[in-house]
Amino acid sequence: STSIMLNSGQVFQDLGLVREAAAMGEAARAASPTMPEAHLMLGSATYAMGDMEAAARHYRRAGELDPGSHMAWINLGNTLGDLFRQMETQLRPPAGQVVTVEEDDDDEGLEDEEDDTGAVAAGGGSLPQKQQLEGLYRGCIG
Repeated sequence: STSIMLNSGQVFQDLGLVREAAAMGEAARAASPTMPEAHLMLGSATYAMGDMEAAARHYRRAGELDPGSHMAWINLGNTLGDLFRQMETQLRPPAGQVVTVEEDDDDEGLEDEEDDTGAVAAGGGSLPQKQQLEGLYRGCIG
């Protein structure tokens, strides 16, 4: 039954066998696709495996299936925060690297590219990187 799969998955998770826990969560989800606990299990297992985007999707789905599930929403928020910090770190220039903003010498032609927060594209690519980060973030939250 689905509850046996979930209990087995929790035992695997407790033992640090996250791939086995994910397999049990996947089996439970296949057997009962609308069971939020299966998505919570999958979220926990995929997070432990380092796949924060998949974890966020599972936590979001668990919350959609059970809007009163504090665990789903708290885990989603924590996972999105971790994902955002990880991606922000990956986009940050290496220590000691100087990032310059190219100035337009004349008043004609292209102006500095600016997003809705007032951030100006620097170093020939930070605005597209910011947009990529925001796109991934939005993809995880729906």
